[in-house]
Amino acid sequence: MDLWVLVLGKPNSILEDGAYATTKILPVPFINLEASNLSAINSALMYAVLESQIKKKPCIVTFDQPLFLKAAEIVSSADSSSPLSTIHVRLGGFHLLMSFLGSIGYIMRGSGIEELWSTVYAKNTVPHLLSGHAFSRSLRAHLLTVCGFV
Repeated sequence: MDLWVLVLGKPNSILEDGAYATTKILPVPFINLEASNLSAINSALMYAVLESQIKKKPCIVTFDQPLFLKAAEIVSSADSSSPLSTIHVRLGGFHLLMSFLGSIGYIMRGSGIEELWSTVYAKNTVPHLLSGHAFSRSLRAHLLTVCGFV
C-alpha cells in the first residue's frame, strides 16, 4: 500500500523576521489505482499543482525511479498553457544515490574493480554492487576502495 502525502512549506526554517515556518504534512485523497498507472500519476500531479496554486507555492513533486520516469513524461508532454507545465518533478533521494553509485560502477567497469571486490564479496554479488542496486553493500565497497582497505 502506498502512502501519498502533501508537504507544504520549508522544513522548520527561520524566516527573515526571525519567526519559524513549520512544514505541514497532510494526507491526500486516496487514488484507487495502481501507483504505476498513468492515470493515477496524472491525478496526483493535478492535485499537487492545484494545491500549490491555492497556497501560491512552487510545486515540486518527488517520485521513486519507476514513477519518476512516467511523471516526467507526463509533465514534459503537457503544453505550456497546462497547469502541469509548472510542476518540477524530482527523483527521490534514495534512487538518486542508487543511480549515482550505478554511474560510478558503469564508468569503472573493466578497470579491475570487479576482481578487487571479488576478494571481499561473492562473485555473483559484484554486478549488483556495480549497478548500485545492493545499496548498502555497494556504498561499503566504494568506501573500502577509496580508503584503500581492499
